[in-house]
Amino acid sequence: MIFEKLKRYLFALRNSQKYENIICLGYNCEIAYRFYKKYKFIDSSLFGWTYVTFNQLKFALENFELIGNGDFEYDMPSHTIKCLNTGIFFHGRTSASEFTNNEEENEKIINEDKIELKSRIKYLKDKFIKYTNNGKSTLYIRKVDLNNMRLTDDCEQKRKEVIWIYNYLKSFCKNKFKLLIVVEKPFYDKFVFDNSAIITRYVEKYSPDSCVTAKNEGDKYGWNLIFTEFQPKNRKKQKGKLKFEVN
Repeated sequence: MIFEKLKRYLFALRNSQKYENIICLGYNCEIAYRFYKKYKFIDSSLFGWTYVTFNQLKFALENFELIGNGDFEYDMPSHTIKCLNTGIFFHGRTSASEFTNNEEENEKIINEDKIELKSRIKYLKDKFIKYTNNGKSTLYIRKVDLNNMRLTDDCEQKRKEVIWIYNYLKSFCKNKFKLLIVVEKPFYDKFVFDNSAIITRYVEKYSPDSCVTAKNEGDKYGWNLIFTEFQPKNRKKQKGKLKFEVN
């Protein structure tokens, strides 16, 4: 086990690549969270801190103007905000600890968070487009939603989803780019592609969807290897900490 870990680490180190743009595409926040934990900063992106299924992502990319341009619905258990146009859940600005039993105060917080989110989405949409044509090396990362799947299941539909994302990016992104796909280890062989621009890596297990920002869930080492191999070219300093990290 130790030898295998060392072998994987040396591979990641020897084959490390640096990208000027690293853009998360969901399907949840685990990619952004693990990147942040390793490098202590995150370059905010439109789908980085979201819960977004493939169908929602596809609809959003094909109907870009609709993202954040309608009503929102606040989900109190998860403290996320749903864009009703697309079905995508975004993190709210306010952490769960700031809510109380005062419904009037909570409603005020929610309304303010919706206004802030609308403004944030507009900014991130502009940034998403800008990053497709800034002449910089670009890495898109998508974590494959494997919920309710078993090894015996046919993964062809999920593979088609990955290919759709790649083809969309190919038509949309003017920069030289690669698409990194992350899966759980048992599914790795089923998600290897002949296209050298689609790279697949694995972690032993995902964090549960209900607590993707929990420190002691998932495969911390596996994500560390991924971001040892795929690194940001320019590192930034970022103050503060994540409001929704789970102890």
